[in-house]
Amino acid sequence: MIVTLPDNRRVQLQVKKCFGAVPGDICILEVKPVDNTNWEEFGGFPLLRMAPPNLHEAVFAVGFPSSGALIQEDDIVNLYLSPRIATGFVEEIHDSQRDSVLMNYPCYRISALLLGGMSGGPVIDFGGRICGVVSRSFTFEPGEQAIGYASTLWPAARTQLGDGISKNNRGKRLYHLVKNGLIKTIDANRVECGLNQDGSSAVRLLPKSDA
Repeated sequence: MIVTLPDNRRVQLQVKKCFGAVPGDICILEVKPVDNTNWEEFGGFPLLRMAPPNLHEAVFAVGFPSSGALIQEDDIVNLYLSPRIATGFVEEIHDSQRDSVLMNYPCYRISALLLGGMSGGPVIDFGGRICGVVSRSFTFEPGEQAIGYASTLWPAARTQLGDGISKNNRGKRLYHLVKNGLIKTIDANRVECGLNQDGSSAVRLLPKSDA
C-alpha cells in the first residue's frame, strides 16, 4: 500500500492484519510504515462519525471507478486510478438492516451515483468527518434517479482485534480504541458495547437523548 504524504513523498505501508466487522460490510486494516516514517508526518487524520448522518443531510462519497492495474514483463505494476466524487442527500436510514440478503446491516441510502468500483470508499459529511463506507451501487438508465447505499460505522466497534491468544489482546475490540480516544470520533458516547445472553459480543447505538 502506497500513501502520499502532504509534502508529496510516497510512503509504503505494510498491512499487518485484516479484521472483518460482522455483521457489517467494513474491513479494518492494521498497518505500519515499512521505514522509520513517523505517523505525525502523515498530517491530520479525519474524525469518524459512528452514527449515520441525519435524514436529508448532504454527504459525498469518494471512490476510484474504472481504475485498473497493468503488470509489465518485469513484474512492475502500473496502477491506473480514476478518482470520482459523488454528492447526494441521505434519503433513508436503516437502523438494523435494509433487507435480509443484500444489506443485512445498518446502512443508509443516498441520492448519489455510486459507480461500480467505488465500493469501500469513504462517505464524508460536509464537516469533513467520515460517516460511512460505500457498500452498494446500482446501474441506472439515463434519466433515472441515482441510488446508492453506505454502511454505518458503529457496528464495526464490536470487531475483535488481536489474535485472541495473547493475554494483552484477548477481548480487545475496536470499541476500546474508540472509547479510549485512540480512534478519534465526534460521538463515541453514543456507542455502547456489551454481551448478549449467550456470551457473544454486542454493540448498539444509543439515541442522542441517552448518550
